[in-house]
Amino acid sequence: MASSLIDWKAGIAIIALFAISFAIFSGSGVTGSTHLGTLYGKPLSASCTDSDFGWVGSTKGTCTDGTGTYTDGCKDAIRVAEYYCTPSHVCQKWAYACKLGESCVEGACVAK
Repeated sequence: MASSLIDWKAGIAIIALFAISFAIFSGSGVTGSTHLGTLYGKPLSASCTDSDFGWVGSTKGTCTDGTGTYTDGCKDAIRVAEYYCTPSHVCQKWAYACKLGESCVEGACVAK
């Protein structure tokens, strides 16, 4: 009796693992799809690259995600319009303030 009870529980456990695995991997984006939803009104991508590796105002960089390529530029005389990759693999822009004595020239902070 105990042996058949153990076999029954093992069978249920195997079925449960199969069902969970199927639910996780079917249609979840793991199957090769690069469109994972939207964030900030932009489609999420499976990858994002930033040539200057994030919030680096002293280096002009380029950010590429599933929707396009974005290059750092000058927001005004003392701020860089800096593109970076978010944890959700989307290029996002923010204003990077140059240090005292620097100004923005062609997408990077440089000494005056």
